[in-house]
Amino acid sequence: MGDIYLLLWEVYAIYLNAEYSSIQNNRKYNENIASIIRKLERANKLTEKKGNKRTRSYILYYLGYFYYKIKDFYTARKKLEECIGLKSDIPIKPSPRNYLLISGIIR
Repeated sequence: MGDIYLLLWEVYAIYLNAEYSSIQNNRKYNENIASIIRKLERANKLTEKKGNKRTRSYILYYLGYFYYKIKDFYTARKKLEECIGLKSDIPIKPSPRNYLLISGIIR
């Protein structure tokens, strides 16, 4: 229940299933993305409590990415800005700031 890395592996498995499923119907795909977001939000809460800044940066980045995929641009922007605000030493490529600029979420 409280293992962040187990949650992240589960998210990765759901993502792979959603992206590479031979039967890719929009409703099922969106359900998988919603499931990923719920699990990442849970992992984010766990990292807030434990203070793991590096892992939290990755989680926020991917939350922004998945919110963007379901066209929730406001929440995507919020998560990516929170990722930028952590000022972690992780080399996320492309940077969250560039992702916001490219996608037109910020100017």
